[in-house]
Amino acid sequence: MDYFERCKYLNLNPVLLARHFQYRVETFFQTIIVNGPLGKVRYHAIRVEFQVRGSPHIHAFLWVVNAPILTEETADEYVAFVDRVVKVTVPDLTTEKEQFDIVTTYQIHSHSKSCRKYKNQVCRYHFGKFFTDHTIIAKPLPKEMPEEQKQAILHKREVILSTVKEYIDTYLNPRKRNILDPAKPN
Repeated sequence: MDYFERCKYLNLNPVLLARHFQYRVETFFQTIIVNGPLGKVRYHAIRVEFQVRGSPHIHAFLWVVNAPILTEETADEYVAFVDRVVKVTVPDLTTEKEQFDIVTTYQIHSHSKSCRKYKNQVCRYHFGKFFTDHTIIAKPLPKEMPEEQKQAILHKREVILSTVKEYIDTYLNPRKRNILDPAKPN
């Protein structure tokens, strides 16, 4: 069944689509969120939204028991908590072939027509993304800092980040260069 046939059937069965989406959300929350890797979740709030083409998605807010509260004094503890529960890895091809195939198929961005919606020349989602070994908490520049010093710092950061972004887009794009499976050609 091709994409347009699936869309036709989904449009003919909006109640079935909504019930299936609700089932998936409930299953995800019971399996992954409520007693999952974040720890015990005391409360959660979910908002369901629909994109213009009718696709549902959720935004959620979670109250995790014993999660550190982000303050100036607890920043290191907060970073350690986030780094402990949020992980991004590509599974090993030789030992976890099925997971590797799922991640490389569905979790790697491929530019599409949607990226250039609104006549954008570059990806509106800003891929490739910067990556780090640990969580970084952005802090505002001090209010008492002179404006020209703020502008100089921001310009310097912009130059550095645009250079890094250009390198990522050129040399680390997994759709242009084969960085995931060295056995395959680029």
